[in-house]
Amino acid sequence: MTDASFDIDAYFARIGYRGPTDASPATLKALHRQHPQAIPFENVDALMGVSVGLDPASLQDKVFSQGRGGYCFEHNLIFMHALGALGFNVTGLAARVLWGQPDDTITARSHMLLRVDLDGKPISPMSALAA
Repeated sequence: MTDASFDIDAYFARIGYRGPTDASPATLKALHRQHPQAIPFENVDALMGVSVGLDPASLQDKVFSQGRGGYCFEHNLIFMHALGALGFNVTGLAARVLWGQPDDTITARSHMLLRVDLDGKPISPMSALAA
């Protein structure tokens, strides 16, 4: 996924990133570490009933220009656009939150996560992101 409208330089400035920019496990690890340290989780808009724009322009305005954070969809979409701009093959996935629920409970898919592939294979979080 590549999006010419995504401002990768603004993303790097927002998270204070100055590392490698190739589509490699090392870059993914560095960005994955830096992103949540710089952009806080916040769901204030959703709790206040304010519509949250998930398009690239709205995300960049909120997170880069306003210096705010976001909830899982905002974080993962920003991260997906950043990785895509660097040449990573990224797929957005929906997940079910089961915290505090019995094992056989089926909940709505209300959470977002990403799958990153390199050389046609998913990058294992254990191999790519381990210390």
